[in-house]
Amino acid sequence: MIGILGASGTIGSLLVSKLSGQGHATRALVHHSKAGTQLALPHVEVQTGDYTNDGDLHEFLTGLDQLFLLTAPSEEQAEVQNHIIDLAKDASVKGITKLSAWTAAEDSPLLVSRQHHAIEVYLAASGIPYTILEPHTFMQTTSMAFADEIGRNSTMTSSVTSEAAIFMVDVRDIVEVAAAVLSHAQHRGETLVIHGPEALSYADCASLISRHLGRDIRYNLVTYSEAKERFLKAGMGEFLADTLTTLSRMYNSGKYEPALNTVVEDWAGRPPRTYEDFLEECPHGFHPGVSCSFGLHDRDPKMSDKANLEKPLEELPDDPDQALGELGYIPSELRRNRSLFTLLFQSLSIAGIPFAESGALMQAIYGGGQLSIFVGWIVVCLMDQCVAMSLAELASRYPTSAGPYYWSFQLSGKHAKLLSFMTAWVWLIGNWTITLGVNFAFAQLLVATVSIYSSWEATDWQLLLVLYAICILAFLICGFGNRFLPLVDTLCAGWTLVSILVVLVAVSVSAKAGRHTPSEALAQYDPSLSGWGNFSFCIGLLPPAFVFSAIGMVSSMAEEVHAPAIKVPKAMALCIPVGGTAGLFFVIPLCVTLPGLVDITNAPSGQPIPYVFQVVMGTRAGAVGLVSLLLVVGFFCSISITNAASRCTWALARDTALPMSRLFSRVDDRVRIPLWALGLVTVVQMLLGLINLGSSSAFTAFVSVGVIALAITYSIPISISLFYNKRSEVSKARWNCGRALGTTVNLIALAWIAFELVLFSMPSTLPVTPVSMNYASVVFVGFTTLAFLWYLVHARKIYVGPPLSDGMPQDM
Repeated sequence: MIGILGASGTIGSLLVSKLSGQGHATRALVHHSKAGTQLALPHVEVQTGDYTNDGDLHEFLTGLDQLFLLTAPSEEQAEVQNHIIDLAKDASVKGITKLSAWTAAEDSPLLVSRQHHAIEVYLAASGIPYTILEPHTFMQTTSMAFADEIGRNSTMTSSVTSEAAIFMVDVRDIVEVAAAVLSHAQHRGETLVIHGPEALSYADCASLISRHLGRDIRYNLVTYSEAKERFLKAGMGEFLADTLTTLSRMYNSGKYEPALNTVVEDWAGRPPRTYEDFLEECPHGFHPGVSCSFGLHDRDPKMSDKANLEKPLEELPDDPDQALGELGYIPSELRRNRSLFTLLFQSLSIAGIPFAESGALMQAIYGGGQLSIFVGWIVVCLMDQCVAMSLAELASRYPTSAGPYYWSFQLSGKHAKLLSFMTAWVWLIGNWTITLGVNFAFAQLLVATVSIYSSWEATDWQLLLVLYAICILAFLICGFGNRFLPLVDTLCAGWTLVSILVVLVAVSVSAKAGRHTPSEALAQYDPSLSGWGNFSFCIGLLPPAFVFSAIGMVSSMAEEVHAPAIKVPKAMALCIPVGGTAGLFFVIPLCVTLPGLVDITNAPSGQPIPYVFQVVMGTRAGAVGLVSLLLVVGFFCSISITNAASRCTWALARDTALPMSRLFSRVDDRVRIPLWALGLVTVVQMLLGLINLGSSSAFTAFVSVGVIALAITYSIPISISLFYNKRSEVSKARWNCGRALGTTVNLIALAWIAFELVLFSMPSTLPVTPVSMNYASVVFVGFTTLAFLWYLVHARKIYVGPPLSDGMPQDM
């Protein structure tokens, strides 16, 4: 029986697979049971345990003939491995094959190398027959270290000079030598130095990668201190950053070149693989977020079977960058400057409660008036809270800016790649168009406010210029004021509260149109205005549904907050209780003082709230004052929702789901935000705004499609989690609803979303005319059809889905 420590890492998993294929009885020790599912191979016995636990080690070592000794590098590595050697001796293990390092020496400047030397000496003195493997640098480390930078910027940055000679070796050659040594079990106390066939510098690698990818990859040489700073900025700890920096110094010194030998050829029966061989067999290894280590858990874009997709994702660590790494992403350069409260305030800012409710108030008027406004608000808050809680569980399990399409990919099976791509594009369409809807509503309300003092009505092109000004202003603030945006969101929360209280007091005291009795204020219902009869009440649900339609967009901010697995779901779950309660103090005084419904339907510019405020306050100045409060809320809403939409766009580009992904996935070093993605959001809005010059009905459809797209996006991962995954993954989230409550809110959320899709696809009034027809569903189908065609024609060749995690590597 051969025992493999470090079996869930790259070398360990490949070695288990190799020995299994050769028919050798093998026992693999893994930290988590989910990692063991990947090693369920013939002749393999998987044991879950911890190599720092004596009980687990004793059980693992009992009955072993041969042991492959490999543990994760750490400051205590020598102590850990020496203790394992002692236990192996007690268990009568007949031979140990230790994976060491090519720089192992007592006087090595590298702590890890000094530790390996100490272990080698201890092993030699133990009396156990042994073989030591000292491999040179892995070829796969160039993919792991530089894939993201190459994929995004076509650059490789390091402090290793172009004169440094590195005899890199493919990990598969190491595995073949190790398998041969273990299977022969004829130890002679020797040290086998394993190296590749040629000496290459990183600059040479850049040239070979350029030829392989068909584009120029620039090699940037930086100082040691700059290199270390980059390592720390990428989320590496001080120990690992120091190790890599010291290793660069050793490469550059030229003193540590190995004595050339034929170890690979002697033990594997063939010459070692060249770097070009590695590149040819790693076609997808230099895309952002993808590495090529050839382990059992690696992602091959040509494979779509369920086995390739079911990767274990263990409990996420507290450190946000480490957690992001376990989700499969290199720690981003985004600034983690948000707290639970600023995230909640951003959610409330995106909702823009008094602004968004006012902008869509006409639907509530057609929906019957006070009953629809008051009861509709409560009904929608209850329904959308179920949606928010369902999304919060998923955001807690997978706290990444990728959001719903990442959740769908992780939870689904055979067709995960296509499903995640379509979810990603529906999510993107929703983000772009709902942001356009907010900014256009802001422009309309601004123009309507001006018209209070005059008979002037803006032409379509003037309205377009106002929209452009809003989009550009939002771009500038989000692009160059990111460090202040948490404060902006906090100010928005305070301003919104003050605005609601001012409106409450002002309209309640003034009430120039009179005050309705309590029964009239909260239950008056006129179903005759829309033409839908008693179904009109449902039309009145549209305004509050629009207010909370973007409840999931804050998930895109997960990589800018500490402890996102807790704070993101809490912010999502608290948004509606807080916002819904505040909103009641806005809608109730409106219901009490509302003028005649028919008069409101004839309001100038089709905007009811300036007219309502003017009638209720009795003066144009009073109306302008109150509307100005809402305009500031709309301004804050524009900033917050534009910011969230840019992070969604950036996340898709990072996962190569967008054309020109390398450009749009860049994070600007100066402001530490995805500036190009933010620019794309702005340009798309401005281009779509041109449609309003030709057809207001067509443009309204583009704006309305946002709610539909977001609702469908929410439903996909919720459905997969509930019906396919049976809630097995979300039950492990740090924030979850529990089985009974979680299932209930999931079912209510899906039922509500299904109803919303019907509601937002219907015309608000009857009879239907070409102008009043709701074309949102047609536009949505058109968008998704184009996305699907692009996937078939091109995207399927480059999109491999978001990264999957199999835990922290133990040997790389």
